[in-house]
Amino acid sequence: MMEPLYALIAVMIASCIACIALRNRPCVTWIMPACTCVFLVLTLFLCIPILDGGVIDEGMFYMDPLSAVFMMLVAVVGCMASIYSRAYMGLENEEGLVNKRELGQYYSLLIVFISVMLLTFTARSMAIVWLGIGATTLVSTFLVGFYSREESTEAAWKYIILCSVGITIALAGYALVYASTIGVIDAEAALD
Repeated sequence: MMEPLYALIAVMIASCIACIALRNRPCVTWIMPACTCVFLVLTLFLCIPILDGGVIDEGMFYMDPLSAVFMMLVAVVGCMASIYSRAYMGLENEEGLVNKRELGQYYSLLIVFISVMLLTFTARSMAIVWLGIGATTLVSTFLVGFYSREESTEAAWKYIILCSVGITIALAGYALVYASTIGVIDAEAALD
């Protein structure tokens, strides 16, 4: 049951490395959408058996039917967004609003964003989930401020401040949940 998950993680890592390494080449505009389509196929292959009541409970990974639904939702939306963005960003490039370097940067950020979101749904530990949410916040901040205009930069700053407050409140919530479990459950499993 773990093989599809390991395959998905391996493809995510390889795709992120490929898109970052090839960000200055025109081929990234079709590699990135192709990689997200592979993500979608592997995610469906992984999640459909879990929807039938299966559970992955292995080491640092845990997936139940609810996490499978959210993971499939992110994979579908990520695949559609990457396919649509190929045409949209191509038009932005033709109009001179973005150059080739910025286009590669956009695709690199988008695939890292989708990958981190997908991996967050597989984490067993609440601490790892919190780190995943923080990582998606950081990557999406760069996507919000993608255009190097004053409005984009202002929006990115507002976004990072708003999300940082939310993440801090979530961390306080995790700390309260952890504190309430002391003496009730095993200390080693408290953050699971």
